[in-house]
Amino acid sequence: MNPNLILVDQNDQQIGEASVIDGHLHDGRRHRAITAFLRDENGRFLMTKRSLTKPLWPTYWDAAYSTHPRVGETVEACTIRRSKEELGTQIGTGDPTCRPNNTQSVFTDHLSYEYHIKWNAAFSEWEINHILLANIPSTIDLNNINPEEISDYQWMTWDQITDWVQKDSDLISPWLTIAIQKIQMDPELKKIFSK
Repeated sequence: MNPNLILVDQNDQQIGEASVIDGHLHDGRRHRAITAFLRDENGRFLMTKRSLTKPLWPTYWDAAYSTHPRVGETVEACTIRRSKEELGTQIGTGDPTCRPNNTQSVFTDHLSYEYHIKWNAAFSEWEINHILLANIPSTIDLNNINPEEISDYQWMTWDQITDWVQKDSDLISPWLTIAIQKIQMDPELKKIFSK
C-alpha cells in the first residue's frame, strides 16, 4: 500500500498525495487523518500519551491513537491497521479478545472537521480529522503497546475527559481538544459518547 498521506480539498475529496514529512513541513498541506476512541463496557475511554519520539506534540495526551490513512486506504481500514501498530492489539476484527459480548468490534465514523495548527517553525498539522469510535472489552490486552508511539495510558469516563480538557488543555493534543468540544456541542454526538 502507498505510504503517502492523502491530500484533500475542503470537502475531504482526494486531490493528491504527499510524503508524511512534506505533508507537515512549514504550514503543512491539508490531508486526511483519524482519531480513534475506544470505550469499554464500563463507559471508560482509553486515553494515551504520545511518546517522546513523536515529531509533533510529543508527550501530549490523545484519544486511543491518531494517525493518517495511506493512499488507497479507507479511514476504517486505517483505524484497524493502526490499532495493531500502536496498541499491539488489533481492534475491529474477528479476534475474540477484541470483541465485547461476543460481537464484532466495529469502528463508526461519527464526525470530521478541519483544523490547521502550527507546532513550531518547521512543522504544522493541517487535517480533516475523522473521529471514530469502537466499543471494546475492558480485558483488552495492552501489554504490547508500541513504546515508539505511546508512552503511557489511562482509562477515563466521558465526564472525566471533558473536565480534564477544560482544566489541562495545554497537556492535550489540539485535535483531541477540538474533537471533545465539537462532540459536546452536538446533542446527538454527546449522547453517543457520554452514555
